Amino acid sequence: MRYEFRWSSDLPDSKKAAPEEAIRELQESGDSPISLCHDGPAIVVLALSEASPNRFSGTMECSCGKTRGMIRGKCNGSSVTFEPVTS
Repeated sequence: MRYEFRWSSDLPDSKKAAPEEAIRELQESGDSPISLCHDGPAIVVLALSEASPNRFSGTMECSCGKTRGMIRGKCNGSSVTFEPVTS
């Protein structure tokens, strides 16, 4: 699966690597509750948490533009959780 990561926060690439890799691994593990409805890249939009700069949150969208889930976690790549969006 391909991913297109879009950060709304200005972070160096070195800080983006751990959360992006954790998201890829969890989504591809088969344990993710988020399913995509079309082929094409998953669009992952992320931002640092205003309450804690060590945490991030965001969404995962299908290539068709539908938001399929919410993502939250720590910037070091630990404690990443997915929550499906029900429609």
